[in-house]
Amino acid sequence: MTASGDRAGHVSDVEASQLEVDPETAAALATVHAWGQAFNERDLDRMLALSSPDCELVKPNGTEAGHDGVRRLLHLQSYGVAQHVRVRRYLARAATVVVEALIELRWVDGGELAETVEGVAVFDVDDGRVRRFRPQPDLASALRVVGWRG
Repeated sequence: MTASGDRAGHVSDVEASQLEVDPETAAALATVHAWGQAFNERDLDRMLALSSPDCELVKPNGTEAGHDGVRRLLHLQSYGVAQHVRVRRYLARAATVVVEALIELRWVDGGELAETVEGVAVFDVDDGRVRRFRPQPDLASALRVVGWRG
C-alpha cells in the first residue's frame, strides 16, 4: 500500500477515502512515524522503546547494532551539524516502510541552516519496533533494496 501527501504532507479527502491499509502496515507506519518524531525531538527513551534491542542501523561505513547504536545516532545530533527530518512521503507494504524526506542540517550551536538535502531510508519493523534502518541514496535504490517495482 502507498500513502502519499501533497507538498504540505497532507492527504487529500479523496485520497484518504480511498486509502486502505492492512493492520500490519498501519502498525509499521505508526512505529516509523513515532521513531522519526522521537529522533527529531532527541527523545532517547522513546527511540529506545521503539527500537528492537538487536536493531541494525546501517551506515555507509558499517552497521551500528542494538540500543548502543541508537544512542550513538542520537549523540551525533548533539554537536556540529544535526539533522531534522521532514517526511515527504511514506511507501509501505507489510512491515517495511520506505520514507522519502527533506533533511535540514542545522548547526547545533546557533541553529542556523547549514544545508538541506533529500534523503530516503528503508525501515523494517518487527513487533512494533524498528528492527533495521537502512538509508539509501535515492528512491530507486530503496525500491531495489526492498524488491518493489518503481
